[in-house]
Amino acid sequence: MGLLALMICIALPSCSDDDENDNQTNELTLNWEIEASDDLLNVANIAYTLYEGQEEMPEPELIVSNGIGSKITGKAPCTLGAIFNLAPKEEPDTQKASYDLTLSVKVSLTNAKGQVVANSFSLDKKLSGVPADQIEKSLRSLQKLLDSAESIYIVDASGQVKTASPMPEPEKASDLQALQEALFITDESGKQQPLLGQALDAARPDVLSVRVNDLYDAKATFLRWMPDAKQVITTGDNLTWTLTDEKGNTLGNAYFTATDNAGGQVAKVTFDAAVQPQGITQLNFLLSSAWPLNSTLKHFMGEKKRAKAIRVDSYNYNTGHFPWPDGEVDCYCIKHASDDELAYYVGFNCTSSFFINDKEGIMEQVFSLLPSEQTAKAIQDIFNKPEEKGGRGWDYYRDFLLERTGCDIDKCSANVWINRWSIKDRLFEKNCHFCYEIDLDNGYQDYELTEHQLPWSAVWGEAWFMHVLVYKGDRLIEGWEIK
Repeated sequence: MGLLALMICIALPSCSDDDENDNQTNELTLNWEIEASDDLLNVANIAYTLYEGQEEMPEPELIVSNGIGSKITGKAPCTLGAIFNLAPKEEPDTQKASYDLTLSVKVSLTNAKGQVVANSFSLDKKLSGVPADQIEKSLRSLQKLLDSAESIYIVDASGQVKTASPMPEPEKASDLQALQEALFITDESGKQQPLLGQALDAARPDVLSVRVNDLYDAKATFLRWMPDAKQVITTGDNLTWTLTDEKGNTLGNAYFTATDNAGGQVAKVTFDAAVQPQGITQLNFLLSSAWPLNSTLKHFMGEKKRAKAIRVDSYNYNTGHFPWPDGEVDCYCIKHASDDELAYYVGFNCTSSFFINDKEGIMEQVFSLLPSEQTAKAIQDIFNKPEEKGGRGWDYYRDFLLERTGCDIDKCSANVWINRWSIKDRLFEKNCHFCYEIDLDNGYQDYELTEHQLPWSAVWGEAWFMHVLVYKGDRLIEGWEIK
């Protein structure tokens, strides 16, 4: 069963309750309170674990009513902690028309005088009027709230508190690398070729042009280039992205500037010299009406192609499934595309459970068949672009794919995995596998990646695998087509 975990842990080098020389201010108390609405307790189990320096974690205790609070005390140096778990019930009470799901958690660390010796901690979220069929998605929202609050406090023998994360910091790649991967692809000869856009003026190979429907499309394209959780400075319709390296040092800026539509140009992107990707100085976003007439429609909405996909085999103990990279799936074109545009073909398969296959090289092969982060974001935009902005909207694509694939992408909050995973050590576990997923139904131009630990037992519905084929003209850019 998957758990939503909030860990508040006071980690200290050793425990020394017998040291009578410690002054009273070194006696620390971890205080916590949790409140949950009756509706939340009806559809989810919430548990807590108090941790006091034991070598093994004690069993969690279930919270059965609102307003639960407790405290745990020890003298520095020692270890104190509280872990909160939230998981959906196997048979939730979903007989009502709607539900109010609220959760509040408060944590503080005080000394013997009652003085707060570390930053106090408070989380609150209220989801009102949630329909029964949206409860799973709402619980995922609460999970993200709790996941973002994971923290650890380190206190030395003198009672000084330091703060650090119990999880390793996410791997940080250079933003310049992310930008270049968004704009270029390596061809068969090893040369970098434009993935997005093309040079329309032979005399200016440093200027690429990209076809868009409007300013909204141009802005969405620019935002997709950025790694998850990147912030930009917004001034009206203008955006500034500050690129950093692996250590967070500033490299330079990329500037998105809305233009006056002269010659059909709605916006442009320029770069500081230090972050020009492959010597490109500017990208122009042009309306389709301004594009050269010799471009031709190459891919059609609903066209079908066959792709290599993840096949999930039965697990030996009948408790899960093993992934193998030798399945097949039908993928369907989700938008008309000309020869200068990227065409996206999408297919889904899913399983009730997913467990790690530790055979050497299998995980790499499995994740290599999943979409890249850039592609997943582009597909999210297509699925979510509303009709008033020239799109078809989520409901249209839900029905479109349900009719052709039999998969309802509303299930499992429409979260799909991407080609990104890693192995990390957690506070109480070693060599944990992690994967990343994106919520397809997360709004237009609103990208949010979620990290999950594997093995993954998909208590939220099903473990979704989205497979893609991406083309530029006749050329396959991403995915593995089966002729």
